[in-house]
Amino acid sequence: MHSKKTDNYPMVRSFNEDDSFKPRETISKYLYHWPLFLLALLFTFSVAVVYLKLAKPVYDVTAELLIKEDNTVTNNSRAASVLQELDISETDKLVDNEIEVIKSRNLISQVVNDLQLWATYQSNKRIAKENLYGKSPVKITLLTSNPKIEGKNFVIFIKDTTTFYLTEKKGAQSVANKEYKFGTVIHSDFGTWKLDVTPHASEYFDNSIMMSLRDVNAVITEYQKQITVALVNKKSPTIGLSITEQIPDRGKDILNHLITVYNLATIADKNRITQSTLRFIDSRISTVSLELDSVEHQAEVFKSNRGITDINSKSRVSLEDQQDNVRRLNEARVKLQVAGTIENYVNSNAHNKSVPSTFGIDDPGLNSLVEKLTMLELDRDGMLANTPENNPIFDPINSQIEAAKAAIRVKITNVKAGLLSTLEQLQGYKSSFDQAIRNIPTQEREFIGIQRQQNLLENLYNYLLKNREQISLSYASTIADARIIDSAYAGPLKWPNKMLVLGMALIGGLVLPIMLLLFRQVFNDCIASRKEIENATEAPIVAEVNAVYARNQIIILDQSDVEVEEQFRFLRTKILLQHNNNEKGRVTLITSTVAREGKAFIGSNLGASLAVSGRKVIIIDLDLRRQRIAKIFDLPQLSVGLSDHLKQEATFKEIVQVTHVHPDLHVISNGHVTHYPTELIEHLDFENMIRMMRSNYDDIIIISPPLKLVTDAIILSGLSGVCLYVVRHNFSKRAFLPYINRIFQSNDLNKMNIVFNGIREKPAGYDYGKGYYPKIKQPFDLIKLLKDFLRRF
Repeated sequence: MHSKKTDNYPMVRSFNEDDSFKPRETISKYLYHWPLFLLALLFTFSVAVVYLKLAKPVYDVTAELLIKEDNTVTNNSRAASVLQELDISETDKLVDNEIEVIKSRNLISQVVNDLQLWATYQSNKRIAKENLYGKSPVKITLLTSNPKIEGKNFVIFIKDTTTFYLTEKKGAQSVANKEYKFGTVIHSDFGTWKLDVTPHASEYFDNSIMMSLRDVNAVITEYQKQITVALVNKKSPTIGLSITEQIPDRGKDILNHLITVYNLATIADKNRITQSTLRFIDSRISTVSLELDSVEHQAEVFKSNRGITDINSKSRVSLEDQQDNVRRLNEARVKLQVAGTIENYVNSNAHNKSVPSTFGIDDPGLNSLVEKLTMLELDRDGMLANTPENNPIFDPINSQIEAAKAAIRVKITNVKAGLLSTLEQLQGYKSSFDQAIRNIPTQEREFIGIQRQQNLLENLYNYLLKNREQISLSYASTIADARIIDSAYAGPLKWPNKMLVLGMALIGGLVLPIMLLLFRQVFNDCIASRKEIENATEAPIVAEVNAVYARNQIIILDQSDVEVEEQFRFLRTKILLQHNNNEKGRVTLITSTVAREGKAFIGSNLGASLAVSGRKVIIIDLDLRRQRIAKIFDLPQLSVGLSDHLKQEATFKEIVQVTHVHPDLHVISNGHVTHYPTELIEHLDFENMIRMMRSNYDDIIIISPPLKLVTDAIILSGLSGVCLYVVRHNFSKRAFLPYINRIFQSNDLNKMNIVFNGIREKPAGYDYGKGYYPKIKQPFDLIKLLKDFLRRF
């Protein structure tokens, strides 16, 4: 056999192609898989529609309160003055403190219990159960309970207005279907309770509902987290309340009732202060009344026994002076006593006792400090309702209380010093007045003393009665400190957002197929484009051939695929140029890396294209290990072939077969399988046979075994003028490209050219001859259409 040709083969490929992103080509690539996108869109939109049907609506419910900063108890100026003097007026509230009060567990627990939020009534449907808040046919009354109430579910079948059937649900099981009368006390493991009918009961006769019970403490904790209370505007003491609820009416009831409970709590706090003051005044009135009765009786007995009817003017003046002095002396003593009471309180560690009143002391500074201490003690009592006393949260307010007490100690020291000075001065006046009165007759002096004491007690009694009436009036007219700006109202539907859900479904229906295709592309190790071949090898690509899905693999003259026919005409022309326009004896070798890359398809249709152009062609199937050419041309299975001829068991004429495609297209099959195919190819008889065929045929097409499996193609390259190396789209591995490049660089194959075979037209972005060749109407083939449709997935 002649040695292999080693003449250098010039490259014809170019590296100047545009590698930029091509939107149209990319879109066309994805549009090829339109059934996958359609299926994904149908799935995502179906999921979206089902979700919109089943999703529970969510609304934002809000309300606003204005906290009054000027919290005088009444608008009456005289009453306000009296209450300030009696130390029962309130200082301005801190909005932050009120926010904490509104969110306190004490208030929210009252809301939860009043509205029975721990009980849920639902329609007994399998799907999309409706919450019956506000229109439930029954209402539960919990008489006693324990923590076992959590997760209790019942099915209630309402027979009529007097009878119902109760079934407890435990998972998928039903327990104890019993008949009860409405209003009957029922004993369960979680406590005792009863059911009563509501005005909506008649709408559910002969129907059932579901009742679910939860632990009250868990519900309180849940609503403490859900209810948001915040300052709306820093420049205005306005508080906003909000909650996210599935049932707007329930959300509005919760916020409105929370506001009501808060207002009642603030009114109760103010009334507690007023009641404390009223109790103090009542006790003083009772004491003064007894003293006044005693003095009046003394005056009556004195006059009766001594017959005193008149007092001279001089004695009256002296006595009036002394009376005024004694009155002032008594007031000073009372004030000193009040000051001592206050001093004893601030020096003690008591927190639970009421702060003493500054009644009678007209020092504004001391009154203000006592007012401040009173409010701090009230705030501390309010916090004790929800928080243990040893909680660090009490540190700030305890510090404020101690600071207020320290300031009061300093102030009360000054006040007592002033009162002691006044008392000493009045004692001096008293001595002088007593000396003057000694000159008055004893009987008259005794009567004036009794009368003076009587007048003092009468004045004090009238003063106390007047103030008590004013305080009682203010107690009756107490109003809340919070003004409702906006009652609870529900905003528009927050979720589900129909347009957003459908938009997400649309995006998901487009993104999922793209991600799937990208995933397949990333993990696909097959060659997907011409560019991959060009980037990895230096071998030129002489032609590209689209994939053929027809049953008949010989498409020349069949007119089933005009584009592929034209591609083979283009390949035929390129082969003529590669053979330097030789008219006779041209040998073309067709090989590939592995099997099933389309060598037989390319060789068969290239041979048919050459034959119909007027050339005499013979195709030699040298893949002695498997038969393919004979099946493509639907030739009869002969008992002899190339292997038999090389073993001299058959003549050349016996192994040549004429195809039905064209009279000038002949085929030599591989013959009987042999264990030494390479040795037969290297035999001199094979070279002589090729030399003989060159004189008888214009084109000789040799189809060799895969090059990576056996070396037959390299051996045959010495007998061929041009080698077509077949690479199949989405079948040949990318890992083959370095091997192909090494074959080309080492010049193991003469004039090696790559044929990119089996290109799926649209996904690869090829539009060969689109719109140029007329479409030929093909007979309807359901299987072909189905395969083409499934291939697009």
